[in-house]
Amino acid sequence: MVFKYLVVQNPVGVQIMGPIHGVLFVVYLLFALQLANSLRWSTATTAAAIAAAFPPFCTVWFERWALRAGLFAARDAG
Repeated sequence: MVFKYLVVQNPVGVQIMGPIHGVLFVVYLLFALQLANSLRWSTATTAAAIAAAFPPFCTVWFERWALRAGLFAARDAG
C-alpha cells in the first residue's frame, strides 16, 4: 500500500505483489495445518498458528513461542 499511494501512485505494485502475498499466505496456512497434523498439535495451538497469519508479523511471534515451547519437536508415535 505504501508503494501504491506514496511511491508510484498507481496500482502496479499491488497488481504484482498482491498475488505473491496471497500465494505465500495460502502456503503458510497449508504448512501450519500440515505441522499441526504431523506433530499432533492441540486445537488451541493450531488455531493460534492460523490466527497468527492475519495480523502483520504475528507469525514471527508464534514461531518464537512454538520454538520455546518445543512444539516443533517430533513426538514419539508410541
